[in-house]
Amino acid sequence: MTLSADGRMLAIANGGIETNPDFGRTKLNLDHMEPSLVLVDTATGALLERHGMPDHLRQLSTRHVDIDADGKIWFACQYEGPRNDLPPLAGCFSRGEDIRFLSLPEETTLALANYVGAIAVNRHDGLIGLTSPKGGTSVTIDARSGRVLNTERLADAAGIAAADHGFVASSYDGRLGKTESAVAWDQHIVRLG
Repeated sequence: MTLSADGRMLAIANGGIETNPDFGRTKLNLDHMEPSLVLVDTATGALLERHGMPDHLRQLSTRHVDIDADGKIWFACQYEGPRNDLPPLAGCFSRGEDIRFLSLPEETTLALANYVGAIAVNRHDGLIGLTSPKGGTSVTIDARSGRVLNTERLADAAGIAAADHGFVASSYDGRLGKTESAVAWDQHIVRLG
């Protein structure tokens, strides 16, 4: 989830994957998932909007969200359907509007391996960043045109956050940008300051 700039709204990605502690991380409902993106009023807890995935994309689990300078909510997904499907893996919407999916080139979608681990917005540069640990890839997209600007190979590409220019990506094996450490980074990183 992420908070709007004015602090009045939470944007939440509900993955729709049911698990049970008795069965570890086994996914129990892949045939009837109900992923959604919701907007919630922070003062009252009231549901402002709910955006479910279209029926043909019910196995597209919404996972990560970020908000750009104009208040547009960007989201990223992992696909729980057949491996040879090439569903859209990221998109956006503004309050009061329907969700729109990014139309990425086939080679980019293939590189993401049906799994976007994280999404980040660089508000200053007008960019969207995606990572895929399964695909070992990070992608930079122009937020206005939806055009892919850069694709980089990064084994275990996990987290992504805005940098002064572009993005910094992390990996499970301790890489953060051009540095390496003993820290095993997860998919959730944020820039402080």
